[in-house]
Amino acid sequence: MIIDTVKNASNYPMGQAWTKAFEFIATLNRDTPDGEYPLAGETMFARVMSYDTKPPEKAVFEAHRKYADIQSTLIGAEGIAVVDISRVEESKPYNEGGDVAFFNTPDTIPTLVDMYPGSFAFLLPQDVHMPQLQVGSSQTIKKVVVKIALSELGL
Repeated sequence: MIIDTVKNASNYPMGQAWTKAFEFIATLNRDTPDGEYPLAGETMFARVMSYDTKPPEKAVFEAHRKYADIQSTLIGAEGIAVVDISRVEESKPYNEGGDVAFFNTPDTIPTLVDMYPGSFAFLLPQDVHMPQLQVGSSQTIKKVVVKIALSELGL
């Protein structure tokens, strides 16, 4: 997991897919329509989405196996809780088509990050994460999630 600002993305030498992802993120703004954006066939795509943030008891932990996530907030604030996969129990088995497994909430959450416009979270398969968390009270946010196949990152 990496948490940083978009302006610092070039400090991480993760290859061409990484660079392309952040070039795409730089083109987005509050008026970018929600939807899926192809960036490199099946190996890299983005989803721009808007939704209302939730209290932790209404959100879920998830993890992926094929893709890494770069999540960046465009409007509003969102919390993301993160825990290492070794510390959680799977609640719904891995769905290969959706590249997602769901997990029970652990007793202790070691990492909770508030995301604001200009920040990003880079999440790998071991990073079980619960996005959509409200920061303060619930609010409507807009964010982008860039999905990059692990093979494109040399992982």
